[in-house]
Amino acid sequence: MMIDHINGISTDNRIANLRLATKSQNMHNIGVGTTNTSGSKGVHWYERKKKWHVQIRVRGTRKHIGYFSDIADAEAAYLAAADEYQGQFAYHKRTQ
Repeated sequence: MMIDHINGISTDNRIANLRLATKSQNMHNIGVGTTNTSGSKGVHWYERKKKWHVQIRVRGTRKHIGYFSDIADAEAAYLAAADEYQGQFAYHKRTQ
């Protein structure tokens, strides 16, 4: 087990912001990667289909969620899948 920062801010060590998590759960709660160009976790442009492709990691394996013409629909699909598969550890965009 490890310590997870609920709000994703690693310098915020208030007790109310800390919880125990497995490594996998802790990885769910990380933000958008620095090389991400869509601005949304789990969403990338699939040039061949000219659509947004959504996928999520479930127990170390990528799970295909779908293809979407509208990025807002793709983001909503990712968030729904994150809530379903990752529960309380699902990452949602935060304003900081």
